[in-house]
Amino acid sequence: TIPSWDLSGEDKTQSADSEDGQSWPKGAVGSLMYLGQCDVEMLTGASAIQRTVERLSTEDAAKKFTTVSFKVTPQGMTMTDNERKVFFRQHFHMKSILYCGIDPSDKRWDLKTPTYCGKSKSFGLVLRKTGGVHNECHLFGEIS
Repeated sequence: TIPSWDLSGEDKTQSADSEDGQSWPKGAVGSLMYLGQCDVEMLTGASAIQRTVERLSTEDAAKKFTTVSFKVTPQGMTMTDNERKVFFRQHFHMKSILYCGIDPSDKRWDLKTPTYCGKSKSFGLVLRKTGGVHNECHLFGEIS
């Protein structure tokens, strides 16, 4: 689930309380299928996600799919590879996140896990590479 509010905490006009007076957490946690990442040069937005979907739509890429736990806070997003198949833990600082959005081509990924079996929608996270001018896009699939 992609939050519909700004998690960076920079929008001072937005109240942490909802219309019903409930206080909501300042972050999100959950599980996703990590589909992979690729260098997208200087692309941002939906075009970066589209390029990543095209590059990861191969059988070889499917072998590297892994379930990750994620936590989003005002500082950024931390992912932990539950199977330690691709990485152990990665943190993306909020300042490096350029764009987050749903796959514009609406490709459905055939994902099978012990708790999920079905055609999954995906979304991408476009980040500025550390110490460079190029960007990378990380692609995730829903598993719940």
